[in-house]
Amino acid sequence: MNELRADLMDVTSAATPELEKLNQNQIDESNQWVTPLQFYAVINSCNDALANFDKMLAENKLTQDEYNERYSDIGALRTWIYLQLLNIYGSVPYITEPLVNLSDVEKYKGQRENADQLLPKLIAFMRSLPTLDDYIYSDLVNGTPNGYSLDPMFVSKRLVLADLYLYNNQYAEAAHYYRLVMGTDETSGNLTMRRQRYRLYNYAFTSTSGEPGWYAVVFRDGHIEDENGLINTWKYIFTDPPSSRKTSDRASMERIWYIPFDDKLEPVNPFTKLFEGYQLKASDYAMDSLWGKPMRNQFPYDARGKGSSFNEKGLIIKYSGRNSGSSLARQHGFWMISRAAGLHLRYAEAANRAGYPYLAWCFLNNGIRNSKYRYQKPDGTYFPDDSCYVTGTSPFDPYPLDYRFDARYPREWEQNAGVRGRAFMPVVNFPAGLTTQLDSIQWLEKQIVREAGLELAFEGQRWSDLVRIARRLNKEGRDGFRFLFDENIKKKYDRAKIPAPNFTTNEQSWYLPFYE
Repeated sequence: MNELRADLMDVTSAATPELEKLNQNQIDESNQWVTPLQFYAVINSCNDALANFDKMLAENKLTQDEYNERYSDIGALRTWIYLQLLNIYGSVPYITEPLVNLSDVEKYKGQRENADQLLPKLIAFMRSLPTLDDYIYSDLVNGTPNGYSLDPMFVSKRLVLADLYLYNNQYAEAAHYYRLVMGTDETSGNLTMRRQRYRLYNYAFTSTSGEPGWYAVVFRDGHIEDENGLINTWKYIFTDPPSSRKTSDRASMERIWYIPFDDKLEPVNPFTKLFEGYQLKASDYAMDSLWGKPMRNQFPYDARGKGSSFNEKGLIIKYSGRNSGSSLARQHGFWMISRAAGLHLRYAEAANRAGYPYLAWCFLNNGIRNSKYRYQKPDGTYFPDDSCYVTGTSPFDPYPLDYRFDARYPREWEQNAGVRGRAFMPVVNFPAGLTTQLDSIQWLEKQIVREAGLELAFEGQRWSDLVRIARRLNKEGRDGFRFLFDENIKKKYDRAKIPAPNFTTNEQSWYLPFYE
């Protein structure tokens, strides 16, 4: 529900009073959307499982390998939940042991830790886990019950650790773990997996019929400025059937961690009532001012918005995809927790802050097979292509491994399209007047978080992105409140002609109250 408190989502006349008050930041303890109890119920289940895994290992009821997988997975899930709680409440009790009775709960009252206190503890815990590997061939994810692959439903542990580092402003460490995930299948013997897994792959599409077999926004050959020539397979990210990380279909090349919902299975999609019931919608400000920008051929709007994320009335449709895989199941939407485009944008944010703004700019725009990495000799002629397109300062000075990508033909990053490039959006260029690298970094950071809003809208990222940047600006002595409120959130309320929430320069005013 933090998405509603940001700038991309708004209430409709069908919204409940509780949603309206949440939108206005007029919160009291009776509002069901404010209570942290359900989060802590899951945390307590995690704590109970972790304690029992320790006991089962000691009693030889689990092998070491079985323990390592289970303990790491539940531990990472608990850590991810705490990160969400920090985004919502700002400071929370950190409970790591199972609670059995009321007296156990009482001792934690008032013992809340803010992000500066808790993030280092969460990072240390994640680094202590027995394994950060994903489940690919583990017995835990064998089989496809009701037609659903299990492996994408499990937490991506390296992504969680990377996010923790990013929130804690440890940019090199964040870039390292994001790069590890981006490098999935870089050494695979399967050419499709090696060149497309989490690469934001795109290729020139010149056909006069059909559509590309990958996710992109393109125009049919000969109809570059014709609305009827628009081909949008990007929107299928949210409607294609679920798949396994072991496969080479396009869904597995984009989706990293997600939960499919099914009308015939519990739990049903919790977003249906909110979105398909038209209680929440895309904000008028976002539809007009953000997605209303033209594509690079002057097509009048960003196709990731209308027709993909919402319809003409603003009804949010990202969660409405339906597929019938078998008589036992009828898939109805996803909870998309992380996917490749978000990974690239988070990596770009970290790499930018780590001192590689041009590399970050490439991932934001048209990818890394870029003119900067087509190296010139002192006489102005170019090095051969087999000496170019490896990120660095020259063919003889590649970047360190965490910032090194090989885009030579036919290597793994050759067809990386960039986030905006894949969506047929124009390049966002560094403006004139940026005289230092720090100027470029600070300017580019805001472009990256803006692009994340366009690409990842309604996927649960917007509020945390805005608050993360705002807190960072405050730490640097810059005006984080102005960025959060004046430059972003307030515009939604101004466009809707309703009073804006009472956020202030005090960071705690940005968060929901934590009712114990």
